[in-house]
Amino acid sequence: MRAGQLRHWVQFVELPSVPLRNEFGEEVQQDVVVHQCHAAIEPLTGREQFVAQQTQAEVSHKVMIRYAPNIKASQTIVLRGRRFNVVFAVDVEERHREIEIFAKELQ
Repeated sequence: MRAGQLRHWVQFVELPSVPLRNEFGEEVQQDVVVHQCHAAIEPLTGREQFVAQQTQAEVSHKVMIRYAPNIKASQTIVLRGRRFNVVFAVDVEERHREIEIFAKELQ
């Protein structure tokens, strides 16, 4: 993976396991940032999308990042206000160098 391809700054967020409370004691739904990094994001072409949908639910984008052990399918990717649900993540060639993530953009 070439560093020049990783031109988008993204955050991986998830909801906390214990609900947060504000100063009035009310439960607040607030994302917790788990990981931040540079990423390459590209929409899938028709053929790639067809192949990806055969194995998993609807997938619209492919995200490439350097390896991080804490990436899970329960997380959401945030890119400049756009949100993507992680459908599945693959450690490319099991070498712990890069992760290929298939995600669905939320509307």
